[in-house]
Amino acid sequence: MDAGYFVGRKEIVDWVNETLQLSLSKVEQTASGAVACQLLDRIYPGKVPLSKVNWDAKLDYEFLANYKVLQNAFTKLKIDKQLPVERLVRAKYQDNLEFMQWFKRFYELNNPALDYDPVAARAGGKGAVGAARVAPAAGSSFSNSTRVGGTPSKPLAGRTTSRSIGSSIGSSSSSSSSGSGARDKENSSSRTASSKPAAKAAPPAPVVDEVLVQKAEALRQENATLQATIEGLEKERDFYFEKLTVVEEMLQERQAAAGDNVTPEVADLVEQIFKVLYATESTTAPPASVASVDSPEAAAAAVAAPSAVV
Repeated sequence: MDAGYFVGRKEIVDWVNETLQLSLSKVEQTASGAVACQLLDRIYPGKVPLSKVNWDAKLDYEFLANYKVLQNAFTKLKIDKQLPVERLVRAKYQDNLEFMQWFKRFYELNNPALDYDPVAARAGGKGAVGAARVAPAAGSSFSNSTRVGGTPSKPLAGRTTSRSIGSSIGSSSSSSSSGSGARDKENSSSRTASSKPAAKAAPPAPVVDEVLVQKAEALRQENATLQATIEGLEKERDFYFEKLTVVEEMLQERQAAAGDNVTPEVADLVEQIFKVLYATESTTAPPASVASVDSPEAAAAAVAAPSAVV
């Protein structure tokens, strides 16, 4: 298994912050795709149009626009990597961690530019001025100065006020001659009569198909059931991901504190546990060395040994 998938969450966040001069606090903040775009630009300077990257992206369609920029760059550079965009934009821990682990390994193998200024490189992108601060989480609300549709309201200076309209009408009416009053009244009456819209025929009542109504109701119920099932599975997955994260952090802390006091058997056992934690769909088979432990009692005794603290 590639060594890139043994990199922990903290190391990934620290690497991104140091490489791009950012202030991320968690891996999920890379879900917008902006970080991945600039990491690729650092490997291939000038090959990614960072001016099209939205660092202030908050909604799914804004995330997708960033990943489109990234996918186009992958295609031009002939990088054979399938982007799991539908999972990444949901800002889930495991999906974004695995993608950043792959990106870190790809970064290390392709000799990135050393004289690269990340702040200046992303200066032309939307929201790049505040990109050095913690990136906004998905689902954040818009600012008060922007309407729901994303279009700023127009200034009042260019509008025609009711006072100016009234002044114009008053000046034109005072300049007309008194002899034309009767003619204007007659013309006004004729215009009013001709401006009345013709009565429209009422549209025919729609024919209700009871079979289609029943099918639609059944589909709505099925959709509601599936949505509830998906939500339950997501909660269960997140619950176990949190447990695995705690196990990962405990092993890393104990391993760092143990130093040279750990025995080869326990070090190998810890390594196998890490492989299980970071295994992907293509490496789901348990490692052979795990099966080599004589018994559960022997494995427990090895872990509990005072000289083998991990």
